[in-house]
Amino acid sequence: MRANVFTMSLFVSVFWIGQCSVHAGERYHVWKTVEISLNSQKHYANPYTDVDVWLRLKGPNFDRKVYGFWDGGDTFRVRVVGTKPGTWTWTSDSNQNDSGLNNQSGSFTAVPWTEKEKESNPNRRGTIRPTANGRALQYADGTPFFLLADTHWAAATWQYPYEGREPAPGFQLGPNMGFEETVQHLKGKGFNSIAFIACFPNWALDDYSSYVKDDAGVEIRRAWQKPGTAGKCMDMHDEMGNRPFFFPGKSQGKQDVCADFDRINPAYWQSLDRKMDYFQANGFVPYLETVRRDNVQSWRAYHNFKKSFARFLLYIRARYGTKNFIYALIHGDSVAGDWVKDVSEACNHYHAQYGDMPFGQPTTIMASHSSLHYFGHNDKSPWMQLHTSGNRYRHHGIYEWMEKQFRHPNPIPVFNNEPYYVGHKNPGGAPAENPPSDPKRDSYFGRAHLWSNVLSGGLAGHVYGSTAWPGVTTGEPPYSERTRAVHFWESFSYPAHRQVCHIKKFLLSEGTAYRKLELASDDLHPRRTKGWRSDSLDRGAYMMRTDDKKLALLYFEDLCEKSVVKGMEPGETYSAAWFDPRSGEWIDAGVLTAEANGTIRLPDFPENKTQTAKNEDWALKLKKVMP
Repeated sequence: MRANVFTMSLFVSVFWIGQCSVHAGERYHVWKTVEISLNSQKHYANPYTDVDVWLRLKGPNFDRKVYGFWDGGDTFRVRVVGTKPGTWTWTSDSNQNDSGLNNQSGSFTAVPWTEKEKESNPNRRGTIRPTANGRALQYADGTPFFLLADTHWAAATWQYPYEGREPAPGFQLGPNMGFEETVQHLKGKGFNSIAFIACFPNWALDDYSSYVKDDAGVEIRRAWQKPGTAGKCMDMHDEMGNRPFFFPGKSQGKQDVCADFDRINPAYWQSLDRKMDYFQANGFVPYLETVRRDNVQSWRAYHNFKKSFARFLLYIRARYGTKNFIYALIHGDSVAGDWVKDVSEACNHYHAQYGDMPFGQPTTIMASHSSLHYFGHNDKSPWMQLHTSGNRYRHHGIYEWMEKQFRHPNPIPVFNNEPYYVGHKNPGGAPAENPPSDPKRDSYFGRAHLWSNVLSGGLAGHVYGSTAWPGVTTGEPPYSERTRAVHFWESFSYPAHRQVCHIKKFLLSEGTAYRKLELASDDLHPRRTKGWRSDSLDRGAYMMRTDDKKLALLYFEDLCEKSVVKGMEPGETYSAAWFDPRSGEWIDAGVLTAEANGTIRLPDFPENKTQTAKNEDWALKLKKVMP
């Protein structure tokens, strides 16, 4: 561990003025966090559970309650933003008769960013939200946002040490990579997000194994194993050793392992503040999940789960609700057991008590296969504003779930949030062929899963899977064996990692027209070349097309035969252009004319091939030629 990591000071508000933190009439840019700090005048046995504090925030076309959070001692904070230029006023209140928390008031002025300033950091365009047609995502000002995330589940922890300084030019990828270096490397490749889990409450390197039950048979954790140990648990504290909740917890005989989920530790979250600030300053929109599902069993066994989990969801929302992020209420990568019903009830209770995110960020959930299947649409889960698929399956088997969510009559955007992992022997739902020892073949698998998920309805974006998922970085011993995964800095060198962001160039090549695309793969003949298997990533073809037939986007996996496209506008001509997913380059394919029955016979693949070669995939754009 690098020495300067542990010497950092804890977060201190730079705006502290008496009981509140903002000068009356002070000027802030729109979408810039304004922090109001309040000091309670009474002592509370457990401020986290006993006190609800909020502001009534009013401004141009805005009048909402914004909740705050306890930040240690007698300090409570409420973070807000001005969403439009103008004067903003606030008045504080709480569920307690406390003069330090109630009837404080103030104002500030929100001023706009220049276009140049917004270009340098797109988060200045406002928080992302679904487009009007429920198919894609956009910033508050209408600018398209296409999610391109890499998987770093442990990014909130010491595994990714925050150093408080920008990386040195030409820094090397390797086992001592810090948080800022990881973000800058991804940013340089065109990623705009990291997928991570906010905390791992019961995970620590202790006297027990990675899988622990207490004396009553209640599961306490089902964790990843720490490399270099005999089945011990990965430790997931912050850079200073803080953990997200206090101990001892409530458990039968394992109080030292099970957190007390009703006693939050602000110091851990102050560490995460710095990382969330860094994401915001670098134009990233992180996909943030609260906790992994292995916490649910003990949480519900020893607490009022519905109330306690809802409060935790509110805490994260209040703490980071001015940041641009996608809020996933749990990491439900497996649906084994009976936890889904309890989590669903707790999430619905959270929404009933506290409503939507006040500044518009979308809420979703991680659910193996399909969030629609396990949690329902937003009529059943009113907080559901995005649908996700993933984890199972990491091959063709996932596409029926993607398509079913996309076809919902009241659509919300869809994306895959745990796909094929490049450089990893993918467990559960992996392709029959599993090639992490072959970077070229492995990269093809990662690339094919990206493109085919998007053209199966994932127009919101994609979470790419590199072997960064366990976060084995600074301070960890070397792997004792390499059967499951390569080091993530090695998988960063695989071709797919620098090819991920080409899809944005392809999809947005006609501006916002991609938002109008509909599923049309059934009009490809053949859609599946002979030898296609549901548990593979070869021989499949995909198409999405606008209803007016003016635009069609196609993708062909390797070993695909040349296709015929049906259902186009009879007699109309279309410009055709091949797109190379490996290089991001366009190749003109001339002009094609639809036959009287709307059929277009596609040209040969580049280099006069009638079938794509192994590990060679191609995309194609057909655009109607306007008179």
